[in-house]
Amino acid sequence: MDATQRNGGTAGIVGAVLLVLFLILTMAMGMDPHTAGDPAQALAMIALKRGLWRLVGIVGTLAAAPGIVFTIGLSHRLKAGAPTRAATILYFVTVGLGGYALSSLLQWKGGLQLADYAVKDQVGAGHAWLALHAAAGGAQVLGSGFVGAALLIAGWAVIETAALNPIVGWVGVIAGLLNLAGVFASASFPVFLGTIVFDVVWLAWAGVELRQPQEA
Repeated sequence: MDATQRNGGTAGIVGAVLLVLFLILTMAMGMDPHTAGDPAQALAMIALKRGLWRLVGIVGTLAAAPGIVFTIGLSHRLKAGAPTRAATILYFVTVGLGGYALSSLLQWKGGLQLADYAVKDQVGAGHAWLALHAAAGGAQVLGSGFVGAALLIAGWAVIETAALNPIVGWVGVIAGLLNLAGVFASASFPVFLGTIVFDVVWLAWAGVELRQPQEA
């Protein structure tokens, strides 16, 4: 059994667990798009739930790491039947997950700093929050675009080569479409929820498949 693929499969399962944890923490935080767009409400919520906000940021940032290791394993599995696509998904995922991680990091650290600053200057902190929110949103869109494209390519390659169960490939295609939808509907909670759910299924199922020997 190829160690790169096996380790990639394990990383996929770990990534799925981290995404589930991220979803639970995000729901518990209650920072919906409407609240995030209102500086006074957003900063008050962060100040009230500092520990939870920190956890959301940490988990969201760390989730990128196993995603990259998983993609290395998947790329290794696909390179025999689809070498160009195998390389492309690795590059695209690296850029995309970097965008997602940057978005989480900006909101985590910047949000805490601005919540503290709001005690001294609420108006100034509010303007700074809007700028931070816009920057984090841009990084999020970068992640959605590149990860979505990578998932579409990966799903297509899996279906065509049967390197994994073809149904897993279709899950990847759907996850890719939902990530791409996030480029145009970044404030939509249904799109966010659907993206997380299908990303979790993709990572977990493909991760299990990667841990199994490839059929000749």
